[in-house]
Amino acid sequence: LPWPEWPPMRAGYCGPTRRWVHTYDHFCPFVGTAVGERNRFRFWVYLLAQTIALGQTATAAGHAIAWDDISEGRERAAFLFVTLGVLFLVCFGFMCFHTFLLLTNMTTHEFLAASTLDYLHGTEDFDLPFSRGLFRNVLVFVSQDGLVTWLRRATWRPVAWSRPARIDRESEDWWNNPWQNKYWSCC
Repeated sequence: LPWPEWPPMRAGYCGPTRRWVHTYDHFCPFVGTAVGERNRFRFWVYLLAQTIALGQTATAAGHAIAWDDISEGRERAAFLFVTLGVLFLVCFGFMCFHTFLLLTNMTTHEFLAASTLDYLHGTEDFDLPFSRGLFRNVLVFVSQDGLVTWLRRATWRPVAWSRPARIDRESEDWWNNPWQNKYWSCC
């Protein structure tokens, strides 16, 4: 079946921002904006930077606990170390999840609400219907960012996604169907 012109496939309406977002991923309350096709790469870089910063700060707090010159501040340093350690683990988890989404050309919205999205009708969990292979997935992820497009002095245009083809779960092509194929079935 052909897909209607509006809304574009993989676009979603973001309630908090009251906007339609191409390749809608999610609304991030920490950044205060919707994450979609034009800023997913920058959001991933933000998660990477936060993870690194929290890891380094937690490490510094850990060294402060062992520092001999502060006898009265050890409790505060230990509390800071534990708090930063927990925040690091949460941020690292988000970064790992979004790295998985980057490598598989999925969005958080599709991962969590696949059964409610018309264009994913007939797919199962981990089918990866929009995956184009690791290299091309990363290329689309980075090249569609609005800042990268601006730096290339190009005009940003959303990707014209097409409806996923039927997924052959009995295929010998295990590379494009890693979760379920002729040789094994997972999940």
